[in-house]
Amino acid sequence: VQAFGEMRSELYEMFEQQPFRMPAQMTFVLKALTTLDGIARDLDPEYNLVAAAQPFVKNYLIVNNGKGQILGGIVKQTRSFVQDKLQRPNPVEHRLGILEEKLEQGQLQVRVRSQESERILRRINMALKSLIYTCWTGCTLVAGALFLLSNQVPLAIMSLVFSGLGLLVLLRSMIQLKLRENMDRFAER
Repeated sequence: VQAFGEMRSELYEMFEQQPFRMPAQMTFVLKALTTLDGIARDLDPEYNLVAAAQPFVKNYLIVNNGKGQILGGIVKQTRSFVQDKLQRPNPVEHRLGILEEKLEQGQLQVRVRSQESERILRRINMALKSLIYTCWTGCTLVAGALFLLSNQVPLAIMSLVFSGLGLLVLLRSMIQLKLRENMDRFAER
């Protein structure tokens, strides 16, 4: 009984330090025990699991002149087993460690961006440039028209020339964007 008290306090301290992990097979054993206990209580309402297990436990305590060496050995083995299981790294942590080592040695390379996202970003960049060129062309064309209406011919000609240059740059940008889209579609196949 004293050994159980010591083991209980040590287990309590260990469970405070590390989370409790129970093997899947143990849940089946516990489920079977609780099912059998429930069946026994239905058949005999005065059934008590502790009273039923008492002769079995006494048998272990009486062995070896009442010294309880077998029970003490079981307690020690259980304690060492639980400590060993709790101190072992979890399989996920072990695999993460292996991945970290491979990354550090250069055996594994991680790519942050994919090629598809790179292509999409290039197309977005080209589309934004085309939009800027469109705004430039439209603004200079409107400015040229306003200068013509206000009879300022030299400024109107200069604005229309800038509008023409903007139109050429816009056409070049639109052609490049269309070619890029076609190349990306071809690459996706």
